[in-house]
Amino acid sequence: MTAQITFTTKSVEAGTNEIILTRATRASKRDGKEIPAAFPAMYATVAIPEKLAGIQDEFVKLAALAGLQAAYQKVIAAKLPTDLLRTAGGAAQTICVSTEDLRSALAAEASEARRITKDAIAEAWKTVVSGALHNLCKQRGVSKESELPDQLRRQVGARLQKRADFLLSLASTTGVQLYSEEQLTAELEWLIVLAEREATEGGWIFAACMAKVVARLDKLREARESADTEEEEIDEAIDLDALF
Repeated sequence: MTAQITFTTKSVEAGTNEIILTRATRASKRDGKEIPAAFPAMYATVAIPEKLAGIQDEFVKLAALAGLQAAYQKVIAAKLPTDLLRTAGGAAQTICVSTEDLRSALAAEASEARRITKDAIAEAWKTVVSGALHNLCKQRGVSKESELPDQLRRQVGARLQKRADFLLSLASTTGVQLYSEEQLTAELEWLIVLAEREATEGGWIFAACMAKVVARLDKLREARESADTEEEEIDEAIDLDALF
């Protein structure tokens, strides 16, 4: 299988059983000066393989799609280097991605030693906070954060910090074990949203955090089911009539 993918600067929406691919760089600051992105962001869509589209378990499917997304982004970065796009002036770019390309990228992805660190989480979280505050300003009809009411900024800041603290705790080997099943389930809802959004940008931090939470929930469920089974076995062994 070989997919022909055309990237343009026009934003796209994913259709049924499609994922969005991006090729972009970010603006940065150096010595207080704004350095613009090397080239305008480019977008494309590609069909999800039938085997992945047919997965019923939502967490397994999300993990598979995240892996597919990461593989595509690796191939795209190699086939559309920064130097080429910097001089292309935003012109459409078409590349071909084969199954073998994806296999090689997935193999490289699997061999990378990735560890969730507090620095990595904090860096990824900056983007989340920036986006959240931007959306809040749009909701409230103001042009910048400083125009928001102080009380609102404090409330939103406190809630964002609470979620940041939760993520930072996952950088610890035992961090995820500090939470109850109910707490982890509650946090999972917004974490899934971050992982899905991050997948379109080729990131992995929130997906890795979510994997730790899901693994812990699975262990808690297995422990609970095991305890229920043991309790049932003990009950069956007791002669209730003899107790009276």
